[in-house]
Amino acid sequence: MDVDNLGKIFSEGIKDEDFDLPALSHLSHMLNLFFKVYLYKICAGDLGEDENGVSIEAKDLTRKNYKKSKGRNVSIIYAGGDDLFIVGAWNEVVELSYDIQRCFKRFSGLGISCGLTLHKPKYPLYQMARMSGEAESFAKEDISHNNEYREKNRMALFYDTNKRARRESIDASLRNLGVEEREDRYRLTVLWEEMEEFVIPLVETFIELGDIKNNHIQFHAMPSAFIEKLFMVAEEWQIKGHLYIAVMSRVLDQARRELMPRDFESMKNLLYAFSMDNIKKLHIPLTWISYLRR
Repeated sequence: MDVDNLGKIFSEGIKDEDFDLPALSHLSHMLNLFFKVYLYKICAGDLGEDENGVSIEAKDLTRKNYKKSKGRNVSIIYAGGDDLFIVGAWNEVVELSYDIQRCFKRFSGLGISCGLTLHKPKYPLYQMARMSGEAESFAKEDISHNNEYREKNRMALFYDTNKRARRESIDASLRNLGVEEREDRYRLTVLWEEMEEFVIPLVETFIELGDIKNNHIQFHAMPSAFIEKLFMVAEEWQIKGHLYIAVMSRVLDQARRELMPRDFESMKNLLYAFSMDNIKKLHIPLTWISYLRR
């Protein structure tokens, strides 16, 4: 993770008569305080209190109760200045990154970008750092919705070179079909607001349909191929641009026959509530859910 536009803030602050060197020094000190001190509290599940004095709960999708277990299964390899590098259990690192962003926004009002990659246990640490650093840089440079602006303050979740090559292939196919402007049909990053409003709620909905045992989710009533078919729905749109609602109807029709009525209604309402922009990033929460099943 790395704070967004900090160099610009400092360079413009030096030119601002009301933002003198003591103020810049204080800003630097406070950022260092967050990454050197408060970060360890966040890793332990202590997110402090909101403006009403109510304790803020750490994100805990797999119900590990981090305060009781004395924190997350993570190691802070480096933290200081305006960035950090953390290694740990993948699902806990995903939740932790979301908590860090929430706390940092309340602490500073500044944006922060994140890159998260998955690796096998014996993968070299320096290669993990290189790949997650590439993911973070990609999050800072990714184009949102059109070619007119780049919006930071986002996360490249489950980033890898294969996914990047896939998006480049989709873009090339669209150009061959005469689509001149990049439509961004295959999103590799999400804004933190999208994490909060779409990605995490969808993962939580799937978790409610199953049981969590040993950090894995087990589905008993859901069709085994349901998630794979949702991947196909996303791919249909990303590659061909076909209206995915018709395909989604066929997928949900099978789910209707096998899910309990209440569970089916919950799933249907969530999936049909998609905006056309959400289909571009549907594979991100589906990947999260798929890893939880392993």
